[in-house]
Amino acid sequence: MNKIQIITTTSTIEGWQIQKYFGLVTHQVVIGANIFRDVFASFTDIFGGSSKGYQKDLKNMEVIAIKNLKEKASKLGANIIIGLRLDFDEISGGSKSMFMVSASGTAVLGVAQNDKLILKEENNSEITWERLSYEIEKDELEHEINSDDYIIRTKDQIKELTSYNINAIPQVINFMRKISTPLYYNDDEDSEFEPYKNILVDYFGKLPENKLNDFLKSDLFIKLKKFTSRRLLEILNIINWYNYDVLNFLLYNNSSSAHIKALYMLEFSKE
Repeated sequence: MNKIQIITTTSTIEGWQIQKYFGLVTHQVVIGANIFRDVFASFTDIFGGSSKGYQKDLKNMEVIAIKNLKEKASKLGANIIIGLRLDFDEISGGSKSMFMVSASGTAVLGVAQNDKLILKEENNSEITWERLSYEIEKDELEHEINSDDYIIRTKDQIKELTSYNINAIPQVINFMRKISTPLYYNDDEDSEFEPYKNILVDYFGKLPENKLNDFLKSDLFIKLKKFTSRRLLEILNIINWYNYDVLNFLLYNNSSSAHIKALYMLEFSKE
């Protein structure tokens, strides 16, 4: 039994030679509508994107369908699935309603030319199962973050945001406000920041530079209060942040708070 190395929506794979076709493999996942979170949402709402609960459940169904498709293809001796297709259907009968996700593709045995695996990730036409799982999990987390009830409470949540490289700066800042506030007035050494310092450094250090710089020009950053601002500036210093455009923007801003932050940033940028 071979391990499935590639799942692709195309019928050919650059860098691979197909040696054997095993034929079509299919798998369906069916679930009752009452299992979903938003019981009264219509089928149109689901695919129109207005029901976040359904979106997550449907993605979970996709993962299950593709996982079982892989197992079927692997048992045939295939290591590649080409022509991947996912279809969604509503099944109604009497007073019952169910949803079905159908996954299908052609199982083949392929050999990499020159023993090199070439993936065209730039146009998303060829993807590994690991990459597909990663993207689905990242999408689910982004949906969760965008909900009103998402609150960061633990180190693991920040580590998860870092591993998926997700821009959740407002939520992270809200968390930093809580842990940066001193237990005793005007004594920031007595805050709860230190145990979280390294993971926050890791998070901000791995953010896309343009996203971080956009945040540093925003009102959210400019209006940060004393203790949270001090901790964030400490993090920026550790990750060796420097950007002339951001500093210039803050220095010429009408806010005195922006000026103070810029002066601090100029100091540590010289170190």
